[in-house]
Amino acid sequence: MKRLYEDIIARHFKHYKQMLFLRGPRQVGKTTISLAAKVLTDHLNWDNQDHRSIILKGLTPFAEVINLEKITQKVPIVIF
Repeated sequence: MKRLYEDIIARHFKHYKQMLFLRGPRQVGKTTISLAAKVLTDHLNWDNQDHRSIILKGLTPFAEVINLEKITQKVPIVIF
């Protein structure tokens, strides 16, 4: 099922080089819609113990895990 916000998120990242805060209660589809918008490089889930450990270690381990140290044509987009 296509959702209204898929296009809004995709357009946002196409036109703006800035953060987007998508918020709402647990289990309403925030991650699902973000993945469906097909703009992500990667995502980390705070509820996943491995992901949480990476986030808490700081910027360098985080950047290595999602390959931010590599130069690419596409601007990396990550969700937490």
